[in-house]
Amino acid sequence: MISRVLVFGSSGFIGSNTIQGLIDQGHSVLGCDIKEPWKPERFSDHDFLKCDVTNYGELQSLMSDYRPHFVYNFS
Repeated sequence: MISRVLVFGSSGFIGSNTIQGLIDQGHSVLGCDIKEPWKPERFSDHDFLKCDVTNYGELQSLMSDYRPHFVYNFS
């Protein structure tokens, strides 16, 4: 089953490697972070959104629009 996965803290080492593993397994991934990715080339296979996890309104909108099956939080 292909899942929609949302990864917060996706620009860091752990988040970006988790995303790569999820993509390798065939999942649809949206990476979110307050800063740009430290390895931008890793973000060519999925979407990236610059966002702030402390902004409740922004998160509420994101969750409503993307409707992930799973959320990873590495922020």
